[in-house]
Amino acid sequence: MRVFVTGGTGLLGNTILRQLSGAGHDLIALVRGEPDPQVFDGINTTFAHGDLLDQTAIENAVADCDAVIHSAGMIHLGWHRLEESMVVNRDGTQTLVDACLRHDCKLVHVGTVNTLGIADRDSVANEDTPLDHAGGQIPCSYVLSKRAGNEVVLQGVQDGLKAVLVHPGFMLGPWDWKPSSGRMLLEVSKAWRPLSPSGGNSTCDSRDVAAAAIRAAEKLLANEIPSGRQYILAGHNMRYLELWKAMTEAMGAR
Repeated sequence: MRVFVTGGTGLLGNTILRQLSGAGHDLIALVRGEPDPQVFDGINTTFAHGDLLDQTAIENAVADCDAVIHSAGMIHLGWHRLEESMVVNRDGTQTLVDACLRHDCKLVHVGTVNTLGIADRDSVANEDTPLDHAGGQIPCSYVLSKRAGNEVVLQGVQDGLKAVLVHPGFMLGPWDWKPSSGRMLLEVSKAWRPLSPSGGNSTCDSRDVAAAAIRAAEKLLANEIPSGRQYILAGHNMRYLELWKAMTEAMGAR
């Protein structure tokens, strides 16, 4: 299959490209500037130059593909960049949805578990747990803008789009060039920390998430899964103290 991948310089997008390239698929990767040779070393892909709001670049790439895996996004956990987050995570997704509808292209949209409902202590949440069931992630620019992006995709499904949404947990893995989530690992390794946050997360391997996103695209193309379906791509539920201990043990740090 021929796949257009956004977010190719990020942890998940780069891993998706590597797995697709290794399997011999034809690829187009969206890049905003001149691609870094190190980041794309070993990946056989052509490039579409532009950002998520560049309708011409998006149209040309989508028109030439069977499927899109949309892993690009802006992560900001505070409030100061809400408008910018909405432009990227909502409006950029809208550009892709519109292009996929026009060209009958399948879409795998990468959301996040942060947008989903949270279960109470006596039950287990799934993709369909309503946000008002027991609350949800603490609102911030990232959570609200990613929820808005999900709604754009689900509205596209109502309009005839063939799409699924996948929601990763906290990803760690190789090829985290920026770094993104790997920044936590690096910070924890620098010095002993007397305190950790009281909460936790669902930690998963970015390679597993990439494989699942690719599988979703393949099943969409084969009409083996329903459009509009959402999937949690989670891993091991760990409190931050457990996770930080595992990180420091792996790196021989305190």
